[in-house]
Amino acid sequence: MGEKITHTKWSRQLRRLQSMSGLMHSKTTCPPPTVAKERQELWQSIKDAAGFPGGFANVWKHWANIGEGSPLHLPRQVDIVDKIFKDFKSEFLQLEKTLIQARCKHAKEVRSKNNNAIYRDVAQPRSLPVSTVVADTNAIVSEVSVDGLTLKYAPADLQTVGPVNSTRGPLEIHTHEPGKIVLHAPQSIEPGDHLSQPKMLGDLPDVFEAFQGLWEPMWNKHANKPVEEWSPILQEIQATVPQPTQPMTLEPITAHQWLKAVQAKPDKSAVGPDGAHKRDLLHMPQGLVQQLVDCISELASVPNRSLRKPTCLTCPPHRCGETSQSRLSMLTISTMHGQGQSQMLANVSTPCQDT
Repeated sequence: MGEKITHTKWSRQLRRLQSMSGLMHSKTTCPPPTVAKERQELWQSIKDAAGFPGGFANVWKHWANIGEGSPLHLPRQVDIVDKIFKDFKSEFLQLEKTLIQARCKHAKEVRSKNNNAIYRDVAQPRSLPVSTVVADTNAIVSEVSVDGLTLKYAPADLQTVGPVNSTRGPLEIHTHEPGKIVLHAPQSIEPGDHLSQPKMLGDLPDVFEAFQGLWEPMWNKHANKPVEEWSPILQEIQATVPQPTQPMTLEPITAHQWLKAVQAKPDKSAVGPDGAHKRDLLHMPQGLVQQLVDCISELASVPNRSLRKPTCLTCPPHRCGETSQSRLSMLTISTMHGQGQSQMLANVSTPCQDT
């Protein structure tokens, strides 16, 4: 850590010396007072730079490969400033070389002890949290003028401001009215061609709606399945799972249980649409944690589960709440029927493979 800070400070000093060398190379024989003042202030900052115990001039004297000239006073000759800059650059490059060698050595040691580090090196970059969605608005060309400059389309849902793409490439639009586009030049557009316009959805309701349209056909494949297809799993449960000796009751999750679920989540877990990170949740005031847990418990009791968002859209607080509820359910089953029965129930299969 200390070597990285030294590199940062030396890098700043190198830029100062480079600027000083540029100022000393000025063509003017009699620099104006502002330039002279700038030189003096820059040189003072070089001598007072952090990262050099006792000052830059004191450190400079004790370097082994120092060239001619010592920065004890403001140099008047250009070649002396250039010499200081060149010698310090040599020291800086040597420091960088040492740091790179140490970093490579440390990286080899880490990967020789932990093979997972190699897989992390070659892994694909993680996707960023979804905050916007690009949706295409489509239309079909219904009429084209004889000169090919004016075209009409339906439905008239395209925005009049923004690019419009066709099957033959982007349109060079001169004017755009709802349902009508005038081009700068003919682009071989014909009736029946498809038009599309990308639309950025940034509001959460729009993002939710776009994701719902994408995931609902896959997540709700079971919605219209007949009851008879669920009979095999129901019969297996009735045949193998003992009848409960007492009613199964699930108490609402507590703030302590929810916080334990949050702590168990990996630090790189997706933050979800609300942008709440694991660290944010762990540092919430106790009163707000309890209010949030009460809200999650109330949401879990909603009979119509279609009102709840798919897992890919739920935020970390809700996901942690569902984790706690699932653990409580399995714990209750284990208490009533034993660990083997709960494990069997968790692994039970169904012929409805696409659900």
